[in-house]
Amino acid sequence: MLALLVEDVTLLKQRQITAPVRFRGGAATTQTLPRPLTAQQRRATHEDVRREIDALLDDYTDAQVAHTLNERGRRTGAGETFDAVSVQWVRRAAKLESLKERLLAAGWLTTPQIAITLGVGRTAISRRRRAGRLQGRICNASGEWLYWPPTHRPPEGPALNPTIEEGRARTGEDIGPDVRRAMAALLDEHTDAQVAHILNQRGLRTGAGEPFDAIRVQWVRCSLALEPLEPRLLAAGWLTTDQMAARLGVHRWTVAAWRRQGRLQGRICNDRGKWLYWPPA
Repeated sequence: MLALLVEDVTLLKQRQITAPVRFRGGAATTQTLPRPLTAQQRRATHEDVRREIDALLDDYTDAQVAHTLNERGRRTGAGETFDAVSVQWVRRAAKLESLKERLLAAGWLTTPQIAITLGVGRTAISRRRRAGRLQGRICNASGEWLYWPPTHRPPEGPALNPTIEEGRARTGEDIGPDVRRAMAALLDEHTDAQVAHILNQRGLRTGAGEPFDAIRVQWVRCSLALEPLEPRLLAAGWLTTDQMAARLGVHRWTVAAWRRQGRLQGRICNDRGKWLYWPPA
């Protein structure tokens, strides 16, 4: 029926799609339509969420940003929950600086830089930080420390926590019983970085009065012999990507694709963005 009315149609694809239409009776009209979004554009994170990520990165690592966004109900362009890897992808696509880059630009120093500034070894830097004589903070999920340069050299004092093992033990001994119970319960559902963020939101602190981060939670776990989230989920019956692929007889990539399509139930089990899957019936 339409072919009896229309003589011809020409499609012009520019910033918009323009379609001049000529009818058989001689009349003509032009239709203008927006170009359809590409697959990449349809999966792109919304601009409001990107601005939110930009603001959070002033104070949080990628894993902490992901946890905060999920608590606020934010989702990726594909409708999935955020994790450290997806936040990193958004950062790179939007050319946003990471927390470490922002702190370095603000004047914070790496461990080698502060060691050179003070003329001491890296071990002495860690001792001074634990003793409260240097201001330091974690800048990424790998547990890397940055330091605020002091205005003068503090005097040498006695070494505190000279070994990792002693440091772990001390962390576990100094922490209060309420924090221990909260951490043991939170580890059933959350990664180390997420546990740290929740503890800080509740106003809980380490024995030294400092806020928690993923590394401090890990130290407390080790000292109290608490299992992290991943082995707890595996013990409950969740499967790794390789195990799920072998069970279903498909490739790892297919498992990930089915998860994104909602055909498989998956969840992040650590701060590196590793996925575990619940076996289908």
